Amino acid sequence: MCCDVLWCAQVVVPRNPAQAKGLLLSAIRDPNPVIFLEPKYLYRVSTGDVPAVDYTIPLSSAEVVRSGKDVTIVGWGAQMRVLEKAADLAAADGISCELIDLRTLLPWDADTVEASVKKTGRLIISHEVCTSYHTPPFLCSSLGSPLLLSRLVD
Repeated sequence: MCCDVLWCAQVVVPRNPAQAKGLLLSAIRDPNPVIFLEPKYLYRVSTGDVPAVDYTIPLSSAEVVRSGKDVTIVGWGAQMRVLEKAADLAAADGISCELIDLRTLLPWDADTVEASVKKTGRLIISHEVCTSYHTPPFLCSSLGSPLLLSRLVD
């Protein structure tokens, strides 16, 4: 981390307009600092209905976008569009992908990801390359030891 403030803030990345509204309202109402990242790519390609009503999406709660049994795929933000297409291609080959949108990168929902990896036995973390704050190595190191040890003990 290049900045200590990130350790006390929540970092949120929506994948579509409806999610952006719900997460933004949650971020505004949260008493703690929230860094809200909006992938510029989504401004041009992501469309969808956004409810006019007031609603929030819980921060620090991942969403299982698609249930599966063969492999867990984790992503966030604009990368979710790519992962949904990849999961469709895998399904055509008989591979059942569990697709998880983290939505909040810090703190991330380790329980949802861990439960999925225990079910599938495989994990793919996909992201867009960025110049700072590399989430995948952090996720791998956080998940790797407990899951590896649990497989050795079982």
